[in-house]
Amino acid sequence: MVHPETDLILYSVVFGDQYEYMTGCMTNSLKRNMPGVEHVVRKIAPAGGSQFVPAHVTDNNAKLWMWSDFVSSQPDDARVMLCDVDLLILKDVRSVFDDGFDIAYTVRDARVPFNSGVMFIRVNDRSRLFVHEWARASQRIVDMGRRAEFYIKDCVGGNQKAFRDTKRICVEWDDPPYIVPIPCEIWNCEQESYSKFSEETRVLHVKGWLREAALHNVPQHLVPDNCAALLPICREYGY
Repeated sequence: MVHPETDLILYSVVFGDQYEYMTGCMTNSLKRNMPGVEHVVRKIAPAGGSQFVPAHVTDNNAKLWMWSDFVSSQPDDARVMLCDVDLLILKDVRSVFDDGFDIAYTVRDARVPFNSGVMFIRVNDRSRLFVHEWARASQRIVDMGRRAEFYIKDCVGGNQKAFRDTKRICVEWDDPPYIVPIPCEIWNCEQESYSKFSEETRVLHVKGWLREAALHNVPQHLVPDNCAALLPICREYGY
Protein backbone atom coordinates (compact mmCIF):
# COMPACT_ATOMS: atom_id res chain seq x y z
CA MET A 1 0.00 0.00 0.00
CA VAL A 2 1.07 3.60 -0.53
CA HIS A 3 2.12 5.29 2.67
CA PRO A 4 0.19 8.53 3.15
CA GLU A 5 3.29 10.42 4.26
CA THR A 6 5.02 9.83 0.92
CA ASP A 7 2.10 9.61 -1.53
CA LEU A 8 4.38 7.78 -3.96
CA ILE A 9 5.85 4.32 -4.13
CA LEU A 10 8.53 3.00 -6.46
CA TYR A 11 8.20 -0.62 -7.52
CA SER A 12 10.88 -2.70 -9.23
CA VAL A 13 11.37 -6.35 -10.18
CA VAL A 14 14.89 -7.76 -10.50
CA PHE A 15 16.21 -11.14 -11.60
CA GLY A 16 18.54 -12.87 -9.18
CA ASP A 17 21.40 -11.11 -7.40
CA GLN A 18 23.09 -9.41 -10.34
CA TYR A 19 21.42 -6.05 -9.76
CA GLU A 20 22.08 -5.67 -6.03
CA TYR A 21 24.94 -3.22 -6.51
CA MET A 22 22.93 -0.96 -8.82
CA THR A 23 19.95 -1.19 -6.48
CA GLY A 24 22.20 0.05 -3.68
CA CYS A 25 23.30 3.05 -5.75
CA MET A 26 19.69 3.85 -6.55
CA THR A 27 18.86 3.63 -2.84
CA ASN A 28 21.64 6.13 -2.11
CA SER A 29 20.14 8.57 -4.59
CA LEU A 30 16.66 8.18 -3.11
CA LYS A 31 17.90 8.77 0.42
CA ARG A 32 19.50 12.02 -0.65
CA ASN A 33 16.94 13.39 -3.09
CA MET A 34 13.61 11.81 -2.10
CA PRO A 35 13.97 10.84 1.57
CA GLY A 36 11.09 8.85 2.97
CA VAL A 37 9.82 7.57 -0.37
CA GLU A 38 9.53 3.79 -0.35
CA HIS A 39 11.15 1.64 -3.02
CA VAL A 40 9.81 -1.90 -3.13
CA VAL A 41 12.18 -4.30 -4.91
CA ARG A 42 10.99 -7.82 -5.68
CA LYS A 43 13.69 -10.34 -6.57
CA ILE A 44 12.68 -13.32 -8.66
CA ALA A 45 14.51 -16.07 -10.48
CA PRO A 46 15.04 -15.41 -14.20
CA ALA A 47 12.27 -16.96 -16.25
CA GLY A 48 14.81 -18.14 -18.81
CA GLY A 49 14.28 -18.32 -22.52
CA SER A 50 13.44 -21.22 -24.75
CA GLN A 51 14.69 -22.58 -28.02
CA PHE A 52 12.74 -19.88 -29.86
CA VAL A 53 12.01 -17.09 -27.38
CA PRO A 54 14.96 -15.05 -26.00
CA ALA A 55 15.42 -14.83 -22.25
CA HIS A 56 14.96 -11.04 -22.23
CA VAL A 57 11.44 -11.53 -23.62
CA THR A 58 10.38 -14.15 -21.09
CA ASP A 59 12.04 -12.31 -18.20
CA ASN A 60 10.35 -9.02 -19.02
CA ASN A 61 7.06 -10.86 -19.44
CA ALA A 62 7.41 -12.16 -15.87
CA LYS A 63 8.23 -8.63 -14.72
CA LEU A 64 5.15 -7.20 -16.42
CA TRP A 65 2.86 -9.67 -14.68
CA MET A 66 4.33 -8.62 -11.35
CA TRP A 67 3.91 -4.96 -12.27
CA SER A 68 0.28 -5.71 -13.10
CA ASP A 69 -0.31 -7.52 -9.82
CA PHE A 70 1.23 -4.64 -7.88
CA VAL A 71 -0.79 -1.92 -9.62
CA SER A 72 -3.95 -3.96 -9.17
CA SER A 73 -3.27 -4.19 -5.43
CA GLN A 74 -3.04 -0.42 -4.94
CA PRO A 75 -5.97 1.81 -3.96
CA ASP A 76 -7.56 4.40 -6.20
CA ASP A 77 -5.48 7.56 -6.64
CA ALA A 78 -2.28 5.90 -5.44
CA ARG A 79 0.78 7.16 -7.32
CA VAL A 80 3.26 4.56 -8.51
CA MET A 81 6.55 4.70 -10.37
CA LEU A 82 7.23 1.37 -12.07
CA CYS A 83 10.94 1.32 -12.74
CA ASP A 84 14.15 -0.53 -13.35
CA VAL A 85 16.84 -0.40 -10.66
CA ASP A 86 19.71 0.88 -12.82
CA LEU A 87 18.49 4.42 -12.10
CA LEU A 88 19.71 7.39 -10.12
CA ILE A 89 17.02 9.72 -8.80
CA LEU A 90 18.59 13.17 -9.00
CA LYS A 91 15.57 15.31 -8.12
CA ASP A 92 12.12 14.76 -6.67
CA VAL A 93 9.92 13.22 -9.36
CA ARG A 94 6.52 13.82 -7.75
CA SER A 95 5.90 16.95 -9.79
CA VAL A 96 5.26 14.73 -12.81
CA PHE A 97 1.83 14.04 -11.31
CA ASP A 98 0.88 17.70 -11.67
CA ASP A 99 -0.49 16.56 -15.03
CA GLY A 100 -3.76 14.68 -14.75
CA PHE A 101 -2.70 11.54 -16.59
CA ASP A 102 -3.50 7.94 -15.81
CA ILE A 103 -0.21 6.70 -17.31
CA ALA A 104 2.92 8.59 -18.35
CA TYR A 105 5.67 6.98 -20.42
CA THR A 106 9.02 8.37 -21.49
CA VAL A 107 9.82 9.21 -25.10
CA ARG A 108 13.03 9.98 -26.98
CA ASP A 109 14.32 10.77 -30.46
CA ALA A 110 15.46 7.29 -31.49
CA ARG A 111 14.54 4.32 -33.68
CA VAL A 112 12.45 2.99 -30.81
CA PRO A 113 10.89 6.26 -29.63
CA PHE A 114 10.17 5.30 -26.03
CA ASN A 115 11.79 3.49 -23.10
CA SER A 116 9.74 1.47 -20.62
CA GLY A 117 12.29 1.54 -17.79
CA VAL A 118 10.28 4.29 -16.08
CA MET A 119 6.48 4.43 -16.02
CA PHE A 120 4.32 6.68 -13.86
CA ILE A 121 0.90 5.36 -12.90
CA ARG A 122 -2.02 7.09 -11.20
CA VAL A 123 -3.97 4.07 -10.03
CA ASN A 124 -7.60 3.72 -11.05
CA ASP A 125 -9.66 1.20 -13.00
CA ARG A 126 -8.35 2.56 -16.32
CA SER A 127 -4.68 2.24 -15.42
CA ARG A 128 -5.16 -1.13 -13.71
CA LEU A 129 -6.79 -2.47 -16.85
CA PHE A 130 -4.09 -1.03 -19.11
CA VAL A 131 -1.19 -2.58 -17.17
CA HIS A 132 -3.03 -5.90 -17.04
CA GLU A 133 -3.67 -5.84 -20.78
CA TRP A 134 -0.05 -4.84 -21.34
CA ALA A 135 1.02 -8.00 -19.50
CA ARG A 136 -1.45 -10.06 -21.52
CA ALA A 137 -0.07 -8.61 -24.77
CA SER A 138 3.42 -9.56 -23.60
CA GLN A 139 2.25 -13.07 -22.84
CA ARG A 140 0.84 -13.40 -26.34
CA ILE A 141 4.28 -12.53 -27.71
CA VAL A 142 5.91 -15.22 -25.57
CA ASP A 143 3.30 -17.68 -26.78
CA MET A 144 4.26 -16.95 -30.41
CA GLY A 145 7.34 -19.11 -30.00
CA ARG A 146 9.63 -18.91 -33.02
CA ARG A 147 7.66 -15.95 -34.44
CA ALA A 148 8.29 -13.77 -31.40
CA GLU A 149 11.68 -12.33 -32.41
CA PHE A 150 10.42 -11.30 -35.83
CA TYR A 151 7.29 -9.74 -34.33
CA ILE A 152 9.16 -7.55 -31.84
CA LYS A 153 12.10 -6.49 -34.03
CA ASP A 154 10.72 -2.99 -34.73
CA CYS A 155 10.60 -2.33 -30.96
CA VAL A 156 13.65 -4.43 -29.97
CA GLY A 157 12.03 -5.68 -26.74
CA GLY A 158 8.86 -7.64 -26.13
CA ASN A 159 7.66 -5.32 -23.38
CA GLN A 160 8.01 -2.29 -25.68
CA LYS A 161 6.13 -4.05 -28.46
CA ALA A 162 3.40 -5.13 -26.04
CA PHE A 163 3.11 -1.56 -24.75
CA ARG A 164 2.72 -0.21 -28.27
CA ASP A 165 0.10 -2.85 -29.09
CA THR A 166 -1.89 -2.09 -25.93
CA LYS A 167 -1.67 1.65 -26.44
CA ARG A 168 -3.10 1.25 -29.93
CA ILE A 169 -6.09 -0.84 -28.91
CA CYS A 170 -7.01 0.91 -25.66
CA VAL A 171 -8.42 3.93 -27.50
CA GLU A 172 -11.35 1.68 -28.43
CA TRP A 173 -12.23 0.87 -24.82
CA ASP A 174 -15.40 2.32 -23.31
CA ASP A 175 -13.31 4.27 -20.80
CA PRO A 176 -9.76 4.52 -22.18
CA PRO A 177 -6.88 5.69 -20.00
CA TYR A 178 -5.36 9.12 -20.46
CA ILE A 179 -1.79 8.31 -21.54
CA VAL A 180 0.79 11.04 -21.98
CA PRO A 181 4.37 11.04 -23.31
CA ILE A 182 7.02 12.79 -21.22
CA PRO A 183 10.63 13.43 -22.29
CA CYS A 184 13.32 10.90 -21.50
CA GLU A 185 15.92 13.63 -21.05
CA ILE A 186 14.10 14.76 -17.90
CA TRP A 187 12.29 11.71 -16.51
CA ASN A 188 14.36 8.76 -17.79
CA CYS A 189 17.66 9.97 -19.24
CA GLU A 190 18.98 6.84 -20.94
CA GLN A 191 21.74 6.30 -23.50
CA GLU A 192 19.83 7.88 -26.39
CA SER A 193 19.30 11.02 -24.32
CA TYR A 194 22.63 11.53 -22.55
CA SER A 195 23.58 14.40 -24.85
CA LYS A 196 20.43 16.22 -23.62
CA PHE A 197 21.18 15.80 -19.91
CA SER A 198 20.65 19.07 -18.05
CA GLU A 199 19.94 20.57 -14.64
CA GLU A 200 16.30 19.69 -15.26
CA THR A 201 17.02 15.95 -15.47
CA ARG A 202 15.40 14.10 -12.61
CA VAL A 203 16.19 10.46 -13.43
CA LEU A 204 19.46 9.16 -14.88
CA HIS A 205 19.22 5.67 -16.38
CA VAL A 206 22.66 4.05 -16.21
CA LYS A 207 22.90 2.02 -19.40
CA GLY A 208 25.26 1.18 -22.25
CA TRP A 209 28.74 2.65 -22.12
CA LEU A 210 27.90 4.66 -19.01
CA ARG A 211 27.14 1.45 -17.12
CA GLU A 212 30.29 -0.21 -18.44
CA ALA A 213 32.42 2.74 -17.36
CA ALA A 214 30.71 2.97 -13.97
CA LEU A 215 31.02 -0.73 -13.15
CA HIS A 216 34.30 -1.65 -14.82
CA ASN A 217 37.75 -0.22 -15.46
CA VAL A 218 37.11 0.86 -19.03
CA PRO A 219 39.95 2.79 -20.75
CA GLN A 220 38.96 6.44 -20.88
CA HIS A 221 39.46 6.77 -24.63
CA LEU A 222 36.77 4.14 -25.21
CA VAL A 223 34.10 5.97 -23.23
CA PRO A 224 31.96 8.35 -25.35
CA ASP A 225 32.14 11.98 -24.25
CA ASN A 226 28.47 12.16 -23.28
CA CYS A 227 28.94 9.17 -20.95
CA ALA A 228 32.22 10.42 -19.51
CA ALA A 229 30.50 13.67 -18.54
CA LEU A 230 27.93 11.73 -16.48
CA LEU A 231 30.38 9.35 -14.81
CA PRO A 232 31.10 11.71 -11.85
CA ILE A 233 27.38 11.70 -11.03
CA CYS A 234 27.40 7.90 -10.93
CA ARG A 235 30.46 7.94 -8.66
CA GLU A 236 28.69 10.38 -6.35
CA TYR A 237 26.03 7.76 -5.58
CA GLY A 238 28.33 4.76 -5.15
CA TYR A 239 29.25 3.44 -8.57
